Amino acid sequence: ESELFHALHNTSEGSGQHGFYFRINGAVVTARGANFIPMDQLEGRLSDEAHRIVVQSASKANMNMIRIWGGGMVPLESFYDACDEEG
Repeated sequence: ESELFHALHNTSEGSGQHGFYFRINGAVVTARGANFIPMDQLEGRLSDEAHRIVVQSASKANMNMIRIWGGGMVPLESFYDACDEEG
């Protein structure tokens, strides 16, 4: 049995095998991702294309989650559209 199997099925805290994962619609999903911080503090300098490139790069790196940092500006709608397109 794999290390992932043990991490997902061992719920004994303090055992060194306690795993962290998401369960979505009953399926175990291991998150692979990054933290997204604002690319610029000036809204007018942000572009739809720049947001699209960031999301496509994450997808190409096999990431399935991007956490939006809460201390900055909310990403443009194009960021979320790109996330939908990339799955």
